Amino acid sequence: MPSSDNLSSNRTRQNSSTLADYYVTITTGKRMAYSSDDMKTEQKKIFFNILDVIYFEMNRRFNTNDDMYATLEALDQNASTFLDSEIICRYAETFPFYRSNKFITKLKCQYQLGKTLLLSVSDIFELYQEVKKIQSWI
Repeated sequence: MPSSDNLSSNRTRQNSSTLADYYVTITTGKRMAYSSDDMKTEQKKIFFNILDVIYFEMNRRFNTNDDMYATLEALDQNASTFLDSEIICRYAETFPFYRSNKFITKLKCQYQLGKTLLLSVSDIFELYQEVKKIQSWI
């Protein structure tokens, strides 16, 4: 009868199909006896691999949408950056149609006017009255 050592060394180990989309940092072959120093080194490798994965995932999720989140905050009347024309124009410039200097200048002026108007009124009726006055000038 063959020994269990011979059976385990002849059998090839395969990765689980559920891990096919993941980066696996362990060996899939024969088990080896590790010394305590080797185990500490392996633990450090695994720890730093996990940190790398977290770092890249955080960059992927948050760096690409920072301008959009800042723009959404600039549209919140309670935010300190309410209708900040620089933030909104920076986001507008991400679209090819809105990159012209003429459009950006108009947009900045409109946001300054809108900010002044919205912060000077207390309710929607006052806003309506102010807009009606501006329309009569045009």
